[in-house]
Amino acid sequence: MSRRLITARFSQGQTCHKNRQSALTKVIITFFLIFIVPPSLEAMERIFKKDLENTEKVIPTYSFDKHISMPLRGILLFNTQAEGSDKQTIHQFKALVSALKSKHINFVIFDMHWGNFKYEKTPKISATSAHPIDKTLASQLSNIAKKAGMTVGVRLNFLSHQNFGVLLKAYPEYAWIQKNGAPLTADPRTKDTPNLWDPLNPGVNKIAFSMADELIDAFHPDIFHAGMDEPWGFDAANLKSNKDHLTTDQLYASIIKAYHAHITETRGLPMMIWADSFEPIANRRDGLGATKALDMIPKDIILSYWHYSTYRRYPPMWTFAEKGFRVTASPWNDVQAAKALLKDAQKLRSVNGNMIGSIYTTWSSDALLNLAPALNGTGGSDNMKKIADVINATENIIH
Repeated sequence: MSRRLITARFSQGQTCHKNRQSALTKVIITFFLIFIVPPSLEAMERIFKKDLENTEKVIPTYSFDKHISMPLRGILLFNTQAEGSDKQTIHQFKALVSALKSKHINFVIFDMHWGNFKYEKTPKISATSAHPIDKTLASQLSNIAKKAGMTVGVRLNFLSHQNFGVLLKAYPEYAWIQKNGAPLTADPRTKDTPNLWDPLNPGVNKIAFSMADELIDAFHPDIFHAGMDEPWGFDAANLKSNKDHLTTDQLYASIIKAYHAHITETRGLPMMIWADSFEPIANRRDGLGATKALDMIPKDIILSYWHYSTYRRYPPMWTFAEKGFRVTASPWNDVQAAKALLKDAQKLRSVNGNMIGSIYTTWSSDALLNLAPALNGTGGSDNMKKIADVINATENIIH
């Protein structure tokens, strides 16, 4: 029986109201077409084309908890460590918060990836820093920021940059093992040290989530940043444990969903990750480029787009926002590049509310000690003076 004949027979003799007639007809047609004469996807699209055209397109909107400032004007405090005694550290952090507030910065991320936190509940994980932060000091620093009206985030790199973390030092058996049986050492800066953990190892998430839980319980953050930038060598076809032959996009999406399930669904926090892995050419060099994974992951993940070079436009940032993700833009220590990126971000923000702000990156472990004097013009290291120059030149761009 042809589709045309089916349609004709069900259309004859109908006396119901026009709208009810149309709805009933579509239901019956759909039943016959699916279960008697399976149609192609193209045929199904034609049947409902009119309805699709008339359906109002809904752009996702997001509401934040009252503790999260909008727009975000943030800064990532790289490798945050204690400076002398707790009393000295608190004094220095209060000075930093005051300096940051004077520059309209309302969001601070404590970077805890580099062995600079005293874990107490995660087996075998030990701080490697000479001046790590314990849970008491973490709570004090977080409360100082919150009392100043700042949003608080904490960062722990999941998956990537494990050569600089502590998880694989304690659990080397969780390293990414290639098809040839050798550990992956793809970070060009540390070729002899594993860079990625094996996301399919059933034990690795237990440790990673335990570490995340300790940080969340210590800092009580408003946002959790799971890192995931620069996953050099991430190739699903070169992962020995990939018995199901997942593609790189499928594997990347599946692990992001697992992290999201713990951070957002279990712990109730918005999850941020770096966005470079979704670019067509990740990191502006050979990289992951998992653009298809964007359509497989939850849209409430915040994508932190970093770029440190000067361009007229930054198209991936626009794509992320248009797909429904909240997006932040992150410059580093070049004034012109920062201006270009944040001006494009503000242009995007003016037409799409999913662009929610910016995050300055520091990538030097002396921010707690030297950024405040650099911002105040009273001293600071050369590294922090560059960051201060960027902040001073761009503090009013995002609004």
